[in-house]
Amino acid sequence: MGWLLAAALGLQQKSEHAIWRSLLPIATGHFLATGLIVLAGVLAGSVIPLHHAKAVVAILLFGFGVYRLIVRTHPKLSARRVNFRELAFWSFLMASVHGAGIMLLPILLGMSAASQHHNMHHHAMAFSSLQQGSIAVTIHSMAYLLVMGTTAWIFYKHIGAILLRKVGPSLDLIWAYALILTAAITLLIPL
Repeated sequence: MGWLLAAALGLQQKSEHAIWRSLLPIATGHFLATGLIVLAGVLAGSVIPLHHAKAVVAILLFGFGVYRLIVRTHPKLSARRVNFRELAFWSFLMASVHGAGIMLLPILLGMSAASQHHNMHHHAMAFSSLQQGSIAVTIHSMAYLLVMGTTAWIFYKHIGAILLRKVGPSLDLIWAYALILTAAITLLIPL
C-alpha cells in the first residue's frame, strides 16, 4: 500500500519529486515492520514444532485478513509535509496493520520444512535461519520498493487524483482477501 501513499504525496505536493523522495522512508518503515515479524518467527522457530508454526501462521494471516475486512479505516495524513522519520514511522505502522512480514512467514515455513525434511530433523522447527530471514526480507523490500515506485509514478503521471480516491478503498479489500487466501495456502504447505 506504500505506492498509494507515495502517489498521494506527489499529488498533494504537485510534484513528481515528492514521489521519489518518499520511497526510501516508506521502504524503510516497511523493511522494519517486515523484519520485526520475520525476526519473531525465527526466534519462535527454535522452540515451536513445524506443524504448530504452520497453524499459527495461518491463524495470523486469516486474522489479519478478517481484521482488514472489518476495520477499513486509516488515519489521515495532514496537509503539512511530513519528514523522513514521520513517513518511515507511518509506513511501519501501515505495514504492521496490513500484516507485512506475516506474508513472508509461509515462504520461510516452506524453506524450513524443506530443510527439516532434507536434514531429517522433525522434532523442532529451525523456522529458517536468521540469514535466510534477512535475505527474504531484503529481497522482498527491494521488490516492494521497485513495484511501489513504479506504481506510484504511473498513478501520478497517468491516472491522477480522481481514480486514486476511488481505487484506495477497494485495494484494502483485495489485500484482506489476499491475506485470507495466503492463510489457506499456508495450510497446504507439506511438512
